[in-house]
Amino acid sequence: MEDDRFVLVFENLSPRRRGRSSADVLMTIEFPSSKHHVGFALDRTNHQVLIETLEDGAKKTLNIPATFLTETSVHTSLVVEVTQAWTGTARLALFLDCSPLGLVTLSQNMRDMLGKVKPHLPLRVSRDRRVKASVHPSLDAREAMDDLQCPSRAEQAIQPIHNEIV
Repeated sequence: MEDDRFVLVFENLSPRRRGRSSADVLMTIEFPSSKHHVGFALDRTNHQVLIETLEDGAKKTLNIPATFLTETSVHTSLVVEVTQAWTGTARLALFLDCSPLGLVTLSQNMRDMLGKVKPHLPLRVSRDRRVKASVHPSLDAREAMDDLQCPSRAEQAIQPIHNEIV
C-alpha cells in the first residue's frame, strides 16, 4: 500500500444464497489504532459496487453503478486500480468482468491511513472466503486484466454484447 499504484483483484464473484438482502462484502482493510478503514462490497439488489471508507471517524459510502450486476449473476472478476497521489488523495478505477465501471476519488489515500497506524501493529484484512483476492503492487489495471485473460479494448469493440443473438 505504500506504492503509488497497485491493483486489487477479486475473482469468482458468485451470489450468496437466497434470502440475503445485504451487500456481499468482498474485503475490508482496517488500520488499527486509527479511525480508518476501507471496504469493498457488491450490492446486487441495487446494481452497484460499494466502496466504504472511514476517514478520521467520518463514514463515507461511494456507489458505483453496475447495471449488469444482479442477484443471480456470476462474475469472473472485479479489478480495482488504486493510484495514490502525494497530495493525499487516491483515485480508484473499477472494472467488473473486464468492463470499466468508472473512477472514484478518495479524499485520503491508503498510504496516509497506514502512516497513522501505531508502529508494529499489522493491518487487519478480512475477506469473503469464497472470493479469491490478490494485491499486485506496481501493476496497472491493463496488466492485471491481461493476467485474467481479458480481451483488449479493440477485441471488446468487435465482440457481441451480452444480449445480442449471434
